[in-house]
Amino acid sequence: MPLDNIRETELFWNQIMMEHALFIRVLLDPTECELLEMADTFAGDYCRLLGKLSCAEAVY
Repeated sequence: MPLDNIRETELFWNQIMMEHALFIRVLLDPTECELLEMADTFAGDYCRLLGKLSCAEAVY
């Protein structure tokens, strides 16, 4: 698989997973603080991965 395709595939799935984490967060009961925090953490992790991928694309 060409390097460009790998980056595009990773970018796509990181974006999808971040959106899923944010969507699930909205559906959680507001009293479920631990689950809300976990959803925020997952969304933040994927957001950081997207940022790193953007920086990596600039290098290539």
